Amino acid sequence: MLIVHHPGTVFTGMAVSEPSTIKFTAYYNDYPSEKSAYAMRDCEYYIRKGGEYGPAQEQFMEALFAGDFPWARLREAQKLLRLAERYGAVRVEAAARRALSFGLINVHRVEAMIIKASDAASRPPAQLALLPARFERNASYFSHTTQNNKENSHEHNN
Repeated sequence: MLIVHHPGTVFTGMAVSEPSTIKFTAYYNDYPSEKSAYAMRDCEYYIRKGGEYGPAQEQFMEALFAGDFPWARLREAQKLLRLAERYGAVRVEAAARRALSFGLINVHRVEAMIIKASDAASRPPAQLALLPARFERNASYFSHTTQNNKENSHEHNN
């Protein structure tokens, strides 16, 4: 058994010597509990963690990990969890629900949706300004009076 100590961490493992290389095999229980899910590539952990923030985030995580190599998207899952911590679960939940409705499984786009929504919410509501009426006319402009009232009447006397 080999024990390597770095400031703040202790790594234990078995040293396996091969010609010109030494490999360390790690024990998963040597990792801190908050990091063991990533070390073990535990996708179910991230799905459960997303479910704690809301059902849309859980569904988003399930869609994120769908495929042949789900562990390749662990960083994106971590990013989605960090978004919930940074912007709040309610905002991320709304963005995840919207992304799922379009079939968009991209954490960076979800973040862009949250940022865009927060920018729109932080701006004061736009004041509607009345444009100058370029073609404004008085009511008298539209009254067509003629000298002979009979011409305007619809009654025809034969």
